[in-house]
Amino acid sequence: MTTPQKILALCRENDVKTVDIRFVDLPGAWHSLSIPVSRLDEELFENGLKFDGKRFRGWNSAADGDRVAIPQPDTAFLDPCGGPPTLSIIADIHDPVAGDNDFCDPRNVAWKTLHYLKTTAIADTARFGPEVEFCHFDGLLSAHRLTGSRYPREHTPGARLPDIAAGVHLIEESLTHVQNDSGTADSTLEIRHELLQVISACGLSVECQHQLTGAQPQMVSTLQADELVTMADVLMRYKHIVKRVSSRHGLTATFMPKPSRSLPGNGMRIQLSLWKDDTPLFAGTEYAGLSEVALHAIGGILKHAPSLAAFTNPTTNSYARLLPESGSPINLDYSRHDEMSVCHIPSHSPISQDQRIEFRFPDASCNPYLAFSALLMAVIDGIQNKIHPGDPASPSDTSTPLRKTLPISLADALTALQEDHDFLLRGDVFSDDILNSWIRMKREEEIEPLRRETHPYEVSLYFDV
Repeated sequence: MTTPQKILALCRENDVKTVDIRFVDLPGAWHSLSIPVSRLDEELFENGLKFDGKRFRGWNSAADGDRVAIPQPDTAFLDPCGGPPTLSIIADIHDPVAGDNDFCDPRNVAWKTLHYLKTTAIADTARFGPEVEFCHFDGLLSAHRLTGSRYPREHTPGARLPDIAAGVHLIEESLTHVQNDSGTADSTLEIRHELLQVISACGLSVECQHQLTGAQPQMVSTLQADELVTMADVLMRYKHIVKRVSSRHGLTATFMPKPSRSLPGNGMRIQLSLWKDDTPLFAGTEYAGLSEVALHAIGGILKHAPSLAAFTNPTTNSYARLLPESGSPINLDYSRHDEMSVCHIPSHSPISQDQRIEFRFPDASCNPYLAFSALLMAVIDGIQNKIHPGDPASPSDTSTPLRKTLPISLADALTALQEDHDFLLRGDVFSDDILNSWIRMKREEEIEPLRRETHPYEVSLYFDV
């Protein structure tokens, strides 16, 4: 176990100059409170660092914004991404008035989910293994900034507006494709090797990393499964490393679900397994080698998937990826073979300990602490109430009736969450306050501003009406 004394010794051995105390706000952005290493002592690990929470989303509506970041020694790592030697430590956020973990801290939600799982006696732990996709670009990613000069109010007299195709092409041009200059089929080999080295140096484990087929360099990394809080920490560190290493190569890495309509989307499949007394609970003699417990877990996911999408696919852009014509996982059913089913049963290993359920619909724009927690709460509900998922889907069965699908927009997902959230409140895991804050933030800061924005495609469609 890592102790504050070991962390302080690590700083001395590596001549660390700066310490970043990191935490996640409600939407899932990583923030840091930077201090000189001289301020890092055993007392700071016990009493934490005070900060004004009102400056960060999730705490900005609280009457009293004072918060305390308590560094967690087990999460410390030397940041390998350039600059002077820096130590990063993930913190739990405390409410100094209540004297306990803050209910709006996403990491606290994850801890409470694990505690609730144990109180149910269903399992001791849940292991999450995300498979994360991201793209590389040469250019800026903000189509809004790059196309702002093309709006009607910006045009000079006599300037010709783009036609329909060109209106969208403006956005495509802002996302400059990385060319393959290596003369090989894999243009990402060099950066992938460096990423693996840096990731390993940070103590993270990647099972496999490779380039997906296509003209645009798109990579996928399968992270080695771990328990909920640890894996959420790992995912935040992984995204940080990918972005920093990519920047050193003059590239921009994006985990945006659909950065361009002409490119494949970036998803994040999540493999989940439950364990009790070192025994896997999802292996059995039912369909595809599943246990009855696993089938009930799938039943819980399928029942609550529309509301889960508000956390697992939490951006307006998430639903540009989840389109039926692209073969995306949108059907609310399960299968070993059908890629459009939201629940997939991997069949790559005959080992019972590897028996997992794969949820194919999430993407990496999510806050992993909240998304993983919501998924596990749905699994627990399915097992407790013995919710059977019905028959598995068969892609070759044309007689199958019209299949239910995920919501088609973030607004629909938020409506589903408003109507179906009681399972998240059990065990005091989520609270009404955090759910209301999430829904209000998404509607007021993302959906409504986008609805009021004039899109370049609208200009090309309607300017000459």
